[in-house]
Amino acid sequence: MKCIIILIVFVSLFLNNAIAQNCSYEKNTIDEFTDKTILQTSPEMFINFSEKVKCSLGRIDSLKFILLELTTGKSLYKIGKENLLYLILDNGEKTQFEPIELIVFSNKIHGYNNIKVAYELRDLEKIKSSSISKMRVTTSDGFFEYEIKKKGAKNLFIEQLSCIN
Repeated sequence: MKCIIILIVFVSLFLNNAIAQNCSYEKNTIDEFTDKTILQTSPEMFINFSEKVKCSLGRIDSLKFILLELTTGKSLYKIGKENLLYLILDNGEKTQFEPIELIVFSNKIHGYNNIKVAYELRDLEKIKSSSISKMRVTTSDGFFEYEIKKKGAKNLFIEQLSCIN
């Protein structure tokens, strides 16, 4: 009887974990040269008038990161090591992330500038159970600030952190 109860509890926990983890990946591979595991979740997109922001989470071996792609009609800009990503969470906590790699420098495509940058993902305990309320991306020309309303973007950490563990 004890074995049956333990088995039922174990199976239900396993099924809950499997059902709760709804992961969609843009990349899920092992690099053939370095044998490093590369994971990148499918991006969440939210639009703020003339700007488009795509945000996904990624991992290369143990390094976890946030990947942002910004598309804007504003003037040419760049994001360097000194330019931070700031987040305000729904619970009022604030956190910031440093860029680890500039992936694509700003360039004009059909009248829009596009840039991709990866930020090191830290403060996992702080962010893993909170929704994102506001985001500020600092650049060489100032900053872009967004109030996050779209559910997928708000819950990026809650829904996708387990996908890159």
